[in-house]
Amino acid sequence: MEIMVVAYFVIIIIFAIYLSSLYLRDRNSYMKIACQRLFTTIQCMENEIVEKPDYVEELVNLIRSGEPDEGISEKIDNYHDNDIASALDELNEKER
Repeated sequence: MEIMVVAYFVIIIIFAIYLSSLYLRDRNSYMKIACQRLFTTIQCMENEIVEKPDYVEELVNLIRSGEPDEGISEKIDNYHDNDIASALDELNEKER
């Protein structure tokens, strides 16, 4: 049993040495592939970036929509207080 464990261990070490020799011989190829994969990953991440919604603009448009005050007040409750305050700054006195 111990001989089998030692044999497996020796095989793993020989295989690791073989792989490292391949890497050293063709390290430029490996680096090129690694750079290509990294570049592709970065491109994918850039494509997945989604623009943050402009809640202030949504609120201003909601208030200017002409909906009944009850409907507007229910919808405004879904927004953060800071967004509501910023939207009020954008409105004129009559719209407030």
